[in-house]
Amino acid sequence: MDKVVNASQLTVTAAGQTLNVSLLGIAAPTTGACFSAESTAALQKLVEGQTIWLEREATDTLPDGSLARDAWISDGAGGRVLLAAQVLESGNAAPNIAGPDSRYEAWLLASSALARTNGAGLWGACQIA
Repeated sequence: MDKVVNASQLTVTAAGQTLNVSLLGIAAPTTGACFSAESTAALQKLVEGQTIWLEREATDTLPDGSLARDAWISDGAGGRVLLAAQVLESGNAAPNIAGPDSRYEAWLLASSALARTNGAGLWGACQIA
């Protein structure tokens, strides 16, 4: 992992190439929006020092040229954790699931509902309808 852009975008290096990656299923606060800095810092903390595994769904690239991917990190016990679910569960983004890239829709919606119910992250800090 090279750089976190915000809580839904990062750059990674693979096979000597730097790739821009947009995480599927989430919409993070953008620069200047409520909870933007906190969300970006939270993703940075999650991925720092981690190997990131990328998984493609139906969409390969977005109009901005970034790769649309599900991303996985180690859980520390030999398993893998879906990064978008972690970001949603901590309240650092809102769900943004669009077909045909909806493989983990139920999981992501449940993660977000938990954060919203608990007032975690942006759900407690920002005025969201």
